[in-house]
Amino acid sequence: MKHTLFILFCAIQSVVYSHDYFFAFAEVEYNDITQQFESTIVISSHDLEIILKEKELSIDSLPSMNETSELYNELKMLLNEHFQISSGKISAEFNLLGGELLLNGMVELYMQSAPIKITQEIEIFFDLLMHKFPEQQNKITLYHRNNIYTATFMQGTKTNEIRFDYN
Repeated sequence: MKHTLFILFCAIQSVVYSHDYFFAFAEVEYNDITQQFESTIVISSHDLEIILKEKELSIDSLPSMNETSELYNELKMLLNEHFQISSGKISAEFNLLGGELLLNGMVELYMQSAPIKITQEIEIFFDLLMHKFPEQQNKITLYHRNNIYTATFMQGTKTNEIRFDYN
């Protein structure tokens, strides 16, 4: 009986702590006045925790994170390495503003770019977590001048171009 309960407990734990999909979402808006990208990256707290444990860090300190913390520096580096927007030959440099652990098991990370002038076409590289999870798929929704643009990213398509429809 004890063995049956133990096996049942392990089975429940594996279902609770694993999932069959790996997604990250980016919502981005380009502000023409400040010439900055304002972004929210949404990822599974479980997936991010796996990445951070390799660095002996935890998302538990996310609410108290500041620019001098090791977690801040690691997240900023991770995001800037795996989420990039460029226009022409110039890449946007993002600053991590903060983050939140949500009750639904997701993490929201807030970023803002340094000012960058954009052309009619931008290139987006978004392979966040793909180095750890081969099934990872990412999606961006970009808002610009009352238009909405989307792109998806997978192992075979880590870079996409978005062309703005200027009237």
